[in-house]
Amino acid sequence: MIFEFGDWTWRVTDVRLPKRVTCILTLVVPTPEITVQPQNVIIMEGNAAQFSVIATGGRNLAYQWRRNGQDIPGATYENYSLNQARADVAGTYDVVVRNSGGAITSAPATLTITNRPPPPPP
Repeated sequence: MIFEFGDWTWRVTDVRLPKRVTCILTLVVPTPEITVQPQNVIIMEGNAAQFSVIATGGRNLAYQWRRNGQDIPGATYENYSLNQARADVAGTYDVVVRNSGGAITSAPATLTITNRPPPPPP
């Protein structure tokens, strides 16, 4: 058998059969899907905040968190945490999830930082 690799297509030829048979197999990688979106966070200044996302779409998903549309260096996991958050990090956060099948951007989540305790959840 001969295997040719490239661009997710393999050609398999069996030369042991009386008539040469070739099959072409194509691997289709699904585009990522976000199943759980990041949620808004309200914290007091100096406290920690965390955003998370759950995505599907096969293995090798890559994540890039952004604040106000700008990439956050090193924020490349399913979760993004801020320790001792200051007022200057408040804003809109989202995450781009990608694989070889494509990319998707999460819904935005707002980080609000206050100097008084946040209201209780509804």
